Amino acid sequence: FLVMRNLYEAAARQLTLKFEILNDEFSVLYARNPIHHIESRVKTPESIAAKLMKKGMPVSIETAREHVNDIAGVRVVCSYIDDVYRVAEMLERQKDIEIVKRQDYIKTPNYNGYRSLHLDIRVPVYLSDRTEYVVAEIQIRTIAMDFWASLEHDIRYKADKSRLPEGINEEMLAVSGKIADIDRQMQDMYLRIRAAEAPFVYAVYSAISASSRSRIAWSALQKYALSPRTSVIPARSKYRRTFSLMPQQATVLPCARRLWHSSRIACAPDTSTLGMPRIERITWS
Repeated sequence: FLVMRNLYEAAARQLTLKFEILNDEFSVLYARNPIHHIESRVKTPESIAAKLMKKGMPVSIETAREHVNDIAGVRVVCSYIDDVYRVAEMLERQKDIEIVKRQDYIKTPNYNGYRSLHLDIRVPVYLSDRTEYVVAEIQIRTIAMDFWASLEHDIRYKADKSRLPEGINEEMLAVSGKIADIDRQMQDMYLRIRAAEAPFVYAVYSAISASSRSRIAWSALQKYALSPRTSVIPARSKYRRTFSLMPQQATVLPCARRLWHSSRIACAPDTSTLGMPRIERITWS
């Protein structure tokens, strides 16, 4: 069992490191962190045995590896709902990660009100003489979802179920809905605050790539391009709209003006709920 535990602990550490790298990159490029905190654990032998017996399977290391996907678990807690899907998308793009199963309990909450995005993934663990592929479970949720899930677990599962007051399950479900409403409201307020600070620049904000040219452009956007000084002129094409950024104040420096005139923002035909274009890419002439 020690060999297996070491293997799954390695998988959990490796996944934790992947999320830490993504979070650090986001901080450098966009001056914010989508991930609030990361937790990881490996199931105890007693917990693994109990799960196998509940499934009616023999208790063995081979059976556990084949039929228990959450021996290693990583929980990623994000600030906002959009961050959950953004972080999941960044992980799913990594070529050494294979998605075994995806369960979205945010769009379709569990019967008890539980909300989270679950990813069962297969990740390689590189050992001294071989590579082992390990299945692990990743839970990605918001702070609000984590708050409810943690307290619900403490209240419902650690208590004597025979002594739970009548109506507690229904009350927990109702509380889950209220917390979900607050979660959506907090995200909406955050987006409206950012949009008020710089409507078009905030739309560009999440689309700029990691290239050096783009980082220079983002610096210029921050320094010279807040919404009162900038208008956006659309030029229609057959499949998308191209927006040209044009500085409207004479105080903008010549170098920034040249940068503005050379930029082209390719946008999808639809717009977000804030009325801002959904950015697809930025190109430079």
